[in-house]
Amino acid sequence: MAILTLYSADLDDPLLSDARVAGCLNAAERTRADRYARPDLARRFVAGRVIMRHVLARVLGVPPADVAITHNAWGRPELAGGPFFNLSHAGRSALFAIDELAPVGVDIEIDDPAAEQGWFDAILSARERAEFDAGRPAASTLLRLWVRKEAIVKAIGRGFSIAPAALDVGLREVDVHKWRPIEIDANGVSCSPVLIDLPGHEIAALARIGPASAHIVHKCYFWNGLVAQ
Repeated sequence: MAILTLYSADLDDPLLSDARVAGCLNAAERTRADRYARPDLARRFVAGRVIMRHVLARVLGVPPADVAITHNAWGRPELAGGPFFNLSHAGRSALFAIDELAPVGVDIEIDDPAAEQGWFDAILSARERAEFDAGRPAASTLLRLWVRKEAIVKAIGRGFSIAPAALDVGLREVDVHKWRPIEIDANGVSCSPVLIDLPGHEIAALARIGPASAHIVHKCYFWNGLVAQ
């Protein structure tokens, strides 16, 4: 049975960026944290890496500092031999997906009613543009479109080297109960990921390369343990 585990976390939990806990980060991760101009962004980056390393360490049975995270040519963090994983955060909210059988991508955004529709012009496919012109959807619908597309390109592992307008996912209504297949044939990439919207106060989506996961296990991540929802 294919099981995909999805962790939600609060990046502003002070224990996640405590110096003793963050000691598991490698030199490159610490250097990247130091480059952030704002302390809150640096703290949240550290917290996200702590979550990533500790969850993967539990799966692999090694200390968090020994998790050998590398990056592909497009910058996606990964492990040789798996498992597959992906992290996304918006503000203080984070989602971390892990799957032992297939690549996954997750994206989360904070709903922003002030978002301007013009921001999204460049990401619309021809069919989405027709839907947009016919209905003038709310900004939240367009943010939903964005997270769907970002989750897909993160699962593929190529980021937005794949033009978002080349991905046709549609301005469809939210369905948090059903995976749906998406056919991708753009920028030299041909694959059939599956996509699902995620429940919650933020706007989020999850993609998987391959068949739909038989089960998504949702968990909350706390420094002192993992609590199933």
